[in-house]
Amino acid sequence: MEIKGYKILREINRGPITTVYQARQITLDRSVLLKVLNIQWKNERDLIARFRREAKICARLHHPNIVTVFDFGTAAEQFYISMEFVEGQTLADVIRDFRPLPVTVVLYLVHEILKGLDYAHRNGVIHRDIKPTNIMISEDGTVKISDFGMATIAGLPGVTEQGDALGSPAYISPEQALGIEIKANSDLFSLGATIYEMVGGSSPFKGANIAESINKTLNEKPSPLNSIHKDVPQWLSQMVSDMLRKEAKDRVTGCDRLLQQLEHVEHIDMTGMAAYLKNPQTLKPATFAESAKEVPGSKRKWLYAVVAALILLVFFFIVNRAGQNGINPDVPLADSSQTGSQKKYPEETRSVELISVKTDTIKSRQKRKEADRQKITFINEPAEKKAHPVEKSTVKQAEKAGLFVICNPWAEIYVDGKKAETTPLNEALKLAAGRHSVQLINPNYKTYSRQVKLNAAETDTLRVTLLPQNGALDLRVHPWAKVYIDNVYYETTPLARPIALTAGKHVLRFENPNFTAIIDTIEIVSGKTVQKRLHFGE
Repeated sequence: MEIKGYKILREINRGPITTVYQARQITLDRSVLLKVLNIQWKNERDLIARFRREAKICARLHHPNIVTVFDFGTAAEQFYISMEFVEGQTLADVIRDFRPLPVTVVLYLVHEILKGLDYAHRNGVIHRDIKPTNIMISEDGTVKISDFGMATIAGLPGVTEQGDALGSPAYISPEQALGIEIKANSDLFSLGATIYEMVGGSSPFKGANIAESINKTLNEKPSPLNSIHKDVPQWLSQMVSDMLRKEAKDRVTGCDRLLQQLEHVEHIDMTGMAAYLKNPQTLKPATFAESAKEVPGSKRKWLYAVVAALILLVFFFIVNRAGQNGINPDVPLADSSQTGSQKKYPEETRSVELISVKTDTIKSRQKRKEADRQKITFINEPAEKKAHPVEKSTVKQAEKAGLFVICNPWAEIYVDGKKAETTPLNEALKLAAGRHSVQLINPNYKTYSRQVKLNAAETDTLRVTLLPQNGALDLRVHPWAKVYIDNVYYETTPLARPIALTAGKHVLRFENPNFTAIIDTIEIVSGKTVQKRLHFGE
């Protein structure tokens, strides 16, 4: 591997799409990281566009907590990105080697990641692949976000690629798993899963395969952090739970709010992080309770509670005296008095008024239900007394039920044996109330079947991740080879039986120490066995 102007020092990682090298930029005499698009993809325009987009996005971002990009170019028909080389390790390495992490270390790491994310979000960039392997920690304790290959930014064209919406299944947000529009707080969901791994050892959504991970992301609510680690304070446990809310609209919206929370608790600095990496004994494994004793702002909340209690005592004293003097406390005060009282009384006092409003709301709902019953009775009366046709059609509409189906990937929807629609849906299916048989069919995936019970005038949502339908690969390699599929070692030939693989494209690598490694791609077809014959030296 040669790139003009650079001296390749060593290969760091080889993946199915790119290979990463440590190199020295000769003209400036500095260490760099070279990310090279593998040669077999040189004619794949979508991949090249995504690769170029990553370089453009990173070139716009200049922040201490984001890896800097220096250059983008081509050499011998291969595309490469030259970027800052971080002498250190990934967060995944730190979690693996230093578990359990002291809380002051966790809080420092989260604080630094949030600073980098906040800067990226303010510049219109959504990373879309926040996870421990994409967080670098240098030997001097600096924390940097890397790998913006999945990122999106306003003003740059998107790239269509099979599986592009998935990212890393154990860390993606539900909206990303469903392939729908995402916002900046999708990154916060991924960071929440990363924090969970820092404390608990693994992402709460990690599964045995992609389908299981996505199913957990869409349907399973992780246990609070303080239930798996007894020393985690309530405020931190709640912060992570807020980051992991399924609905994006219910999730915490910005990094700035989380940064404000972290400003109130003690954590190490960059120097302390560097010392910890060199010698973990420099920090005793202090408990969460010892290192972050109180909820941010808890002193102020305690003071507010005392003041509110005193005001409440005064309020009830006044009401009691008013009753003794013949004043009816149920008679509303003048408007000007009400305005003044709302300004003087804290939240706890105004809640008394809110209770009465809720009671009125319940009564009004009961009245509306009674009115609806009267309308229905009126419609069933003789013809000369019937209501207008509009009211009758309203009742018929109320008898319908709704079913909204979200399926990853797409599927044809069959209801009671008849095709109804194809996902993604723009609106819920209108069905008669009662039980229905629902099937979701995609030729490359296992058919999903379920009985659903729908209630009149209600809409239910069915979320499904289809399980891949497997095919098989039959290999014959001469003389022999170690077989790697999608950068994962499977076994050494000759094979005892064909290898079961999910339908779709896969990257194959064959290694024999007596020959040059061979890299190839193959398309696996659902339900079929694909044969591959290979001879080294030809």
